[in-house]
Amino acid sequence: MPLHRFFVAARLSEGAVGQLDDRQARQVLSVLRLRRGDQIVVFDGTGVEVEAVLTAVNRSEVQFEIGALSYPAREPDLTLTVGLSLLRGDRFEVAIQKLTEIGVRRIVPLAAQRCVVSFPDARDWEKRAIRYERIIVEALEQSERVTTVDLTQPTSVQDFLSQHTVIVLVERGQHASIALAPLEPEMTLAIGPEGGWSEQEIDLIGDRATTASLGPLIMRAETAAIVSAGTLMQRSYACSE
Repeated sequence: MPLHRFFVAARLSEGAVGQLDDRQARQVLSVLRLRRGDQIVVFDGTGVEVEAVLTAVNRSEVQFEIGALSYPAREPDLTLTVGLSLLRGDRFEVAIQKLTEIGVRRIVPLAAQRCVVSFPDARDWEKRAIRYERIIVEALEQSERVTTVDLTQPTSVQDFLSQHTVIVLVERGQHASIALAPLEPEMTLAIGPEGGWSEQEIDLIGDRATTASLGPLIMRAETAAIVSAGTLMQRSYACSE
């Protein structure tokens, strides 16, 4: 049976002693019911992964001793950034979870003009970002990734297009399939909001970005993000075999 995996924010060092955070400690105690002497896998998001032995398991703390460091080659060769328009409800959460599992390296929330969600107060975003970061960590643990995902603060579509060479997903029209986009070591996608891109944003896209399509069907924004990123990632994996 595979060992349970945990992300730790501190850099790992062979022979050192580490400690799980409160959420992970509750999981060890109440869900997994692990004991002192049991083995787990820990990783720090820098590409390092180690097997560790639990040295203390109680209500006040869960500690582990770090074994030999390893550097598994699981991360994709493609460094993919996804600019994802802010979505209502749990749709944004589902998207960032799946994008993390797929292998995306960076997620940039886009404050598109037709977004129905906004964070005018930076403190509101900071509160929401805590939950998003937890979702990302859990997805990293589940998918056996060893490199963290960078979640940035929301940015405007204009600023995003000015800072990156972007492939923008658009509905229908005469646009090449995302499956035919030339693979580069670093790529950036932009996914529009539930209401689609505004006329002003379409003009910006025409001037500053390349467009691509997912075919004749209309997908929800979170579905488009997952499918387009997954398509590029699978092509990258195939090329590296």
